[in-house]
Amino acid sequence: MESLDNLTFSQYLNHILEIKHVTKAQVLSKTTIQRNYGYQIFDGSKVPNKDKVIQLSLGLGLDLRMTNNLLSLSNNGMLYPKVKRDALLIYCIENHKSVNDFVDNLNFVKNV
Repeated sequence: MESLDNLTFSQYLNHILEIKHVTKAQVLSKTTIQRNYGYQIFDGSKVPNKDKVIQLSLGLGLDLRMTNNLLSLSNNGMLYPKVKRDALLIYCIENHKSVNDFVDNLNFVKNV
């Protein structure tokens, strides 16, 4: 699946689940997304905001390219390294950090 043309966010997300051989429940357990809302994201009845897409990306262990694909398909815009918060997200993605690691880093940066 090289082209994202004609793919919806939920189709791409579910394709990633197949590639990674993980379940929705396994991914959601690595996020702070409520289970019911998470399943609505996966079935396409809800389109998540940027923070939820990032959580799903971290939960799935995606690289930056796939994360940006998810962000684009959800109409949330790609990560931009000159924005401090996005730079921190990029660092967490590239270093395979968890959602909790990201929150800890974000809180640290806010307090500096």
